[in-house]
Amino acid sequence: MGDDIATAIKKSADREEVDVSVVQDPEEEMYDENFTTKFAWFFRLLLYIMIAVIMSMLGPILITMNGEEQRKRIECSRTTVSSYVTQVFMGSAVLVLAVWLVFIAGGAAMYGGMYTGQNSWLAVLNSFIFALFVAMFTIFISTFKPSSTVMSMVAQVMGLGMAFLCGGFMPQNMLGEGVRTVTKILPGFWYERANDLLCGDQKGSLSDVWICFAVQGGFILLFLILTIIKSSMHPKAKVKKK
Repeated sequence: MGDDIATAIKKSADREEVDVSVVQDPEEEMYDENFTTKFAWFFRLLLYIMIAVIMSMLGPILITMNGEEQRKRIECSRTTVSSYVTQVFMGSAVLVLAVWLVFIAGGAAMYGGMYTGQNSWLAVLNSFIFALFVAMFTIFISTFKPSSTVMSMVAQVMGLGMAFLCGGFMPQNMLGEGVRTVTKILPGFWYERANDLLCGDQKGSLSDVWICFAVQGGFILLFLILTIIKSSMHPKAKVKKK
């Protein structure tokens, strides 16, 4: 019996070791216990809030700047269209940054302190990119010189429309497949998709989140170009020489 035990031990020692490695599913990489579905609702609803507040605050200022008298002064100056648009955008960005920081501070208060975890900060970055889009869209709309009432109506229609269709009031997986397909042309879809990925309501990886950021950046660039084109359509006023 002693020989059998020794033989068994030797055979056990001579066995090849089996390398067991756990391969993580790339679709589970976005899980973060610090960014729960409950807290994700704050950023989800922020889509409508940012559209309504930013457009209501920034719109009237831009409408005043695009007034006839103000416009003539700018057209008679040496300021180029691209320089004027850049200055307007930078000034708007400062205002939007201040408004956005108030929202983020409110979110931190609801969170119970400073944000923790990668996903929480990615959600903060996602909201900042979308805030910049709202600012750029507002600048573009202001080039048509609408009234304050019309600007407010655009803000409400755009805010409620994106919130209902893009997942601002419910997770995107609860929307119909057709709705999700159509709303991919809206920046709000990619904002809400990033939020859903970060909280685990949708499966995906970190690269999918960055794609959402890039698409929103593309919308910002698109409306920047459209704003420059629209602004350049106004001929510069000619100053009569005495």
